[in-house]
Amino acid sequence: MQLRLWYIGLFGLIIFISITGFAWCYGLWGRDIVFLQYLFQCRCPQHSETFRYPDRVEVVIPACKLSKSSLRVSPDGYWVDVDSKYILDLNTGKKITLPNSDGFITISQGLVLLNPLEYEPEVYDVYNHTRYKVDRLDNLPKTDDDRIDPIAVLSLLHTAQKIFVLSEIILIKVDDTQYYIVRERELTGHSRDGRLARDFLNANQIRYEFSVDYLSDELPSHNGVFIEKPDGIYLVATNERIAENYQFLNSSYPASPIGWQHDDQGVFVHDRTVWVIDYQLPNFLLGGWRLFQVPQPLLLLKVPPEYLPPTP
Repeated sequence: MQLRLWYIGLFGLIIFISITGFAWCYGLWGRDIVFLQYLFQCRCPQHSETFRYPDRVEVVIPACKLSKSSLRVSPDGYWVDVDSKYILDLNTGKKITLPNSDGFITISQGLVLLNPLEYEPEVYDVYNHTRYKVDRLDNLPKTDDDRIDPIAVLSLLHTAQKIFVLSEIILIKVDDTQYYIVRERELTGHSRDGRLARDFLNANQIRYEFSVDYLSDELPSHNGVFIEKPDGIYLVATNERIAENYQFLNSSYPASPIGWQHDDQGVFVHDRTVWVIDYQLPNFLLGGWRLFQVPQPLLLLKVPPEYLPPTP
């Protein structure tokens, strides 16, 4: 009799956990509890992920396909590189692998900067498998504090076909086969994740494209109509907030913008610092506890349709 009751209890527990998990998967309860996300997220049907997020965001890459990944969206908004291991085409969902290298940064659709931190970086064309040498600006005059002379480099920047600010790396595309690379510190005297380089280019009215890491505070759209701030998407012209940012579970900050979609219909946001237990000691002490990291999806924070131009 006791064994029979034990089986009935075990069966009831399994049914309870199954119903609880199903309800969580489809957003019926508990979606604000990070422990349940850790417990059930990668056991849910993949299509159920959209039910657990508000309508203002769209799941672009499911959390369980990213694990603990760090992401970077290409300046044009077509590609995202995942942990500098592979590229994902955001339009087709196609996974693109690259030749062995010491890291890479996506430049634009079809072009990748290989070995960006090494002495001999290369631009690699993914479609025709061609490599282009990237030269340094070592032959240009230097200032007393070892910066490249801004006046000497301005003529090159003004005549360049394209300029890419890739965090602290500035890639100058002279033409389809000729490229130069320069560090932000060499150009401005300091390094601040590309912000000083962008300020320098803006001050000299030089057009450029850029990508950011997770430290960006504000991120303008390609067309200049919108800007993503820590609390949401704003209209540049009126400074009116039109979409509230999303905050991932158990996170102290809103989601980090990492790039605009190619057509400016939304901005990609992500968070790689969500833990079940995240207890940090006060600043004057060292250490803390972070246990059980929870992967998060790549989301698209959408521009409300009434603010988008009519489709032809």
